[in-house]
Amino acid sequence: MKKIFFGAALLLLAGCSSGNTNTTSATSSTTDTSVTQSSSSAVASTSETTQQTSSIKASTGSTTDSQFIVTLDEAVKIFQDKYPDTVLTQVSLDSSFGKYFYKIEGSDAKQEYELEVDANTKEILKDKQESQDPDDWAEAQQDALDLKGIITIEKAGELAEQAAGDGQATDWELSKDLDIMYWEVKVEGQKEVEVKLDAHSGKVLHQEVD
Repeated sequence: MKKIFFGAALLLLAGCSSGNTNTTSATSSTTDTSVTQSSSSAVASTSETTQQTSSIKASTGSTTDSQFIVTLDEAVKIFQDKYPDTVLTQVSLDSSFGKYFYKIEGSDAKQEYELEVDANTKEILKDKQESQDPDDWAEAQQDALDLKGIITIEKAGELAEQAAGDGQATDWELSKDLDIMYWEVKVEGQKEVEVKLDAHSGKVLHQEVD
């Protein structure tokens, strides 16, 4: 009788032990699931934050980060193909009602030419000609532009924004005076600043706040 009682006690203890093991396993599984879910939430939150940061950076990019479909060289080529025997006297990239266009001016011995080319479609927006004065032709030859080795429009805009300290480059003009070629860049921010840069070195030559 004692043996039967002792055997029953052993079976009861074994059952309790098995129950405790199952409970521990279930608790461990629940904890692992919670940790995994928390980690997934943290990764999702980090991913969302990264996406929001990227969106902010994209929305606050400056004009000089934009890639105009038509490059300066392409716009000049359109002008030179139309008027092959001319010298360039002025080149600019202007904005009007949010639309960018190149304005290219040139001359030959008899005529002065002005061409406006859409910076995204190559559409010719304006084509103007007028008679050339002999004195003006001599001056045009002296101030003729050579585009070799100059800094790009994007670089000029970047340097002008740095010089202004605040704002965004909106308009560019390339000219020559006293044998010095220069970019004149308008930067609009809390104030409107015009920055004049050496077209080859990028050095700031003059800065004026309007």
